[in-house]
Amino acid sequence: KYLKPAYFDEELIIRTSISKMPTAKIRFDYKVLRKQEGESEVLCEGYNLLAFIDDKTRRPHPCPLWIVEKLSKIL
Repeated sequence: KYLKPAYFDEELIIRTSISKMPTAKIRFDYKVLRKQEGESEVLCEGYNLLAFIDDKTRRPHPCPLWIVEKLSKIL
């Protein structure tokens, strides 16, 4: 979702978050911000959705346990 432009040589901040524990897919939410004194200004927002698949069958597969364990500490 485009909100405002960014300009050449500006310092930008990209924030990524995961709002819920993944199942067979995981959603990453993004915000691009303009670095400013005090508050940062949101320029655009978006997300991408990735699926875990079994490398042999090419079918959806549950999120690997090691990822669930790492995320359970921070979500």
